[in-house]
Amino acid sequence: MTKSPAITVIIVAYNSGEFLQPCVDALAQQSFADFEAVIVDNASSDGAVDALSLPDDRFRIDRPGANLGFAGANNRVAQAVASPWIALLNPDTRVAPDWLEALMEGRRTWPD
Repeated sequence: MTKSPAITVIIVAYNSGEFLQPCVDALAQQSFADFEAVIVDNASSDGAVDALSLPDDRFRIDRPGANLGFAGANNRVAQAVASPWIALLNPDTRVAPDWLEALMEGRRTWPD
């Protein structure tokens, strides 16, 4: 039986262009490595998701085949994952290397 990651990061991509790859690359450099990342292709037409180079097997692309909207795309993944925590990340961001570590430390510090 495979252990679920501590946290799932969901990135909803809709015509994210040049921002998507740097976002994914920054996420791959996290000091906290026990995560999975799901990039939801919300029916993009710009080719950014197709051109995406996934850094490792923690990353995967979900293609619902239609634009579900931001909430719908996040909910689709949230309902399907087994990790106890979920973080939402916009594709036009570049997170600091300790972003997930800080989030998970907050969880440990304030469990309620």
